[in-house]
This record gives sequence, C-alpha cells and structure tokens, in this order.
Amino acid sequence: MQHKLATKIVAFFSHRRLIEKNNEEWCVYFIETRIFSYIAFLLIFFILLPFANPGRMIILLLFVLLIRRRSGGYHCKTEQRCFLLSLLVVALGLIQASLLEEKYAAQLLILILSSCAIFTGPVNQPELHLSREEFCENANRLRKMTVLLTCVALIMISMRVSVASYCVTGLFIAGVSIVAGKFIQVWRKIQCS
Repeated sequence: MQHKLATKIVAFFSHRRLIEKNNEEWCVYFIETRIFSYIAFLLIFFILLPFANPGRMIILLLFVLLIRRRSGGYHCKTEQRCFLLSLLVVALGLIQASLLEEKYAAQLLILILSSCAIFTGPVNQPELHLSREEFCENANRLRKMTVLLTCVALIMISMRVSVASYCVTGLFIAGVSIVAGKFIQVWRKIQCS
C-alpha cells in the first residue's frame, strides 16, 4: 500500500519537475519509510494506550524518534518484524520507565550510558547512499539533538520530575538500537569475509 502511494506522490512531483528523474527511486524509498513510520507510530500508540498514560508514552516515543531519525541503528528486514519489534520494545520501555520513576540515581546512570552509546552513531545505512558530506552533516545534527535531549533529561532528573524516567528510557531505547545496529553491521562484515 505505502509503496503504491509513495510512487504516486513521487510521480506527481516528478511530472511537475520538482523531483529529478535520478532522485525518484530515493524519494519513493524515503516517502515509503515515512508513511510506514507514521502508521506504525500511531498503531503502537493506540495499541498500548489502554496500558499507559498517553502523555508519558508520547514523551518516550518522542525521545526515541528524535534520535532514531538521524542515528540509524538496527533495522529489521521486513515491515512486519519492524512493527512487532517496535511494539515489543516500546511496551518494555514503558515498563522500564515506570519502574525507574523516583529512582534518580539509576536514571542518571542510564542517561549517561545511553548518551555515550548514541554518540557512537550514526550507523550509515547502505540504502541511504549518504555521501561523506551528508554523513558528516547527519552526525553533527545527531550530536546536537543528543546534547539537547540529554540536557532536557538532566534538568528533569535534577528537578525530580516524574516523567524524567520516560525521557531517559527513550534515549536508552535509541542507544540500544544504535549499539545493536553497529554489532550486526560488524557481524555481517565478518560473515562476508
């Protein structure tokens, strides 16, 4: 469904010469992944809504998405696996965040570890075909976003705000994904050699 829709959107803009012919394939891929991401985000939100506070779930998802948007990390081979793994990870993240509430020392430790893991990114995904310049720009934006979100989480922890654990858990999920993505990338290279 999203491939067909993405193809129609790209054809519309290409016909009006707003997209160059050599960029059409990349644009279809980009739009397709965005459509899937937004649909998956909404489905995860509504599936887990009966089990969690909506505001806290939005904070957790927002922290994950703001980092994952630039960082890369682990990507499943199929959309179904991606959705199921994302649903599981967010559900476990909500449980972890609720267990971490008012445990500010643990939150601080997890925040430091997560921020360090994120700073090792981004994972250059082959399907993006990033040039060296684009890769550096992406890494720079990722580091700025990581610093900003880490500072927000630090302020919340220091003020003992109850949602701090959801911010920290969002960064933790993104950090684990980056480490898993790097591990799998290295493992695949070793298998190919």
